[in-house]
Amino acid sequence: MGVGRSERRTGRSLLKVGVAVALLFLVVAWAGPRTILRVLGSVDPLWLLVLGSAALLNQVFLAFKWYLLLRSRGVAIRLGAAVRLVFVGYFIGIFTPAALGGDVYRVAELSSANNVPAVASTLVLERAVGMFVLAMLSMLALPFWPLLLEDVPRAATLAIILGAVLIVSVSLASLHPGFVKAVVRRLPFGSRALDSRRLQEFYAAYAGSQANRPALIVFAGLTTVHAIARILIVWLGTAALGFQVSVGLFLVVMPAVQMFTRLPLYAFDALGVMEGLLALVMIQAGYSAGDGVALSLLMRFVYYVVFVPPAALMLARGSRGGALSR
Repeated sequence: MGVGRSERRTGRSLLKVGVAVALLFLVVAWAGPRTILRVLGSVDPLWLLVLGSAALLNQVFLAFKWYLLLRSRGVAIRLGAAVRLVFVGYFIGIFTPAALGGDVYRVAELSSANNVPAVASTLVLERAVGMFVLAMLSMLALPFWPLLLEDVPRAATLAIILGAVLIVSVSLASLHPGFVKAVVRRLPFGSRALDSRRLQEFYAAYAGSQANRPALIVFAGLTTVHAIARILIVWLGTAALGFQVSVGLFLVVMPAVQMFTRLPLYAFDALGVMEGLLALVMIQAGYSAGDGVALSLLMRFVYYVVFVPPAALMLARGSRGGALSR
């Protein structure tokens, strides 16, 4: 008796979780648990307040740019509702591959008959533009690598170039509805889905989002600001740990780190992968691998403390309705 599709998806998800936990264990063992604990124990609580406030503002900004995109597509949502959906979506996304669960939640909460295609189109656009911005920032930063980094392996530089070019190409292609249709055709349910009225409405809504070029340009600009702000927040984390690291180093290296950790390959918000990459970044800055792992764990702690409790409370209370403006 064959294994069903849901069982295969569950198996893949469990495998990703197992790999993430194992990878984190290996990275911590390599970096030194005692070093990591010592560094984390030196954080001033005031810095936690600063980092938490910065992370909160950046996430509200994320909700604001999505709110503007929704309004440009005719979805009359209130800003407060957009903030709530982004918070809860982030919480759910932590536990789902590529944070797709958060996107599903946002669509479900705005699932009135006339809004599903438009809302879904904004989320696909959000991902495409987000990856495009990180890939472009990564390529723009590459000429500065020799100035700020020492003994960078050619393989790493080549991987970033190839990865960025590939992601830019896919991101640009995904802005075209024809590319999205071609992808859907290759999915297991593709032939049935293409006959779906709702999916045809999604294609129409997605095509409409490309026609509104001014809104798309504004959204790309705001996405760039959000990506750079997130990098600066991580750099603030180095100051919280008492390190003196050049902000230029983080602006040059972190776009590539964020680009690769946002690929739909990992579980638990790239657990283990981000720790390993930040360990390599801090080694380049003249610190230890343990310092880099401590930085990653500090940022996870800040984001989870700021977002998870309120998001869990919002989720437990359920939707109160009224997300859409009347």
